[in-house]
Amino acid sequence: MDTKQEMLDCITSSVDLIMVTSDYSLIPYYSLDNNTIGRIKEYFSYDIESEDIVALISTSVMDPGKTGIVFTTSTVYTRDWGFFPDTDENWYWDADGANFSSSNDFDKEMLRIIMKELFDISMNGIVEGFKDVKDATKDIAQGFKDLFDALGNLNK
Repeated sequence: MDTKQEMLDCITSSVDLIMVTSDYSLIPYYSLDNNTIGRIKEYFSYDIESEDIVALISTSVMDPGKTGIVFTTSTVYTRDWGFFPDTDENWYWDADGANFSSSNDFDKEMLRIIMKELFDISMNGIVEGFKDVKDATKDIAQGFKDLFDALGNLNK
């Protein structure tokens, strides 16, 4: 299973623990349309790359992507209701130091726990990537050894 899907599975299985309101919708990355992604960038952060979005938990009444929680592959963004709401950006690796403006929509401590799980998943994905590189490097080295052995046998 790829890292992004594993992160989505973690979020999906934990959404009822994170949210303290029943008025939300969970939208996985593969169901986000361009309009919703545009609202996510406008209301949460223009720095969010669409390919990095894992899921949106939207608490918006009308159009999804204005308020709620956006999970990316490295960061969680939260945004409350209100006239001048703050958008909080918190990296998974700093879950203990995560800062959230006031929210009645989600359990902050549970979100910190999920952030730690998402960090572990992302690190496991990186470690798996290194294993693949290591295996490929071994294969390339073996190929060169075989080539040099074959070239050495030509002179005999």
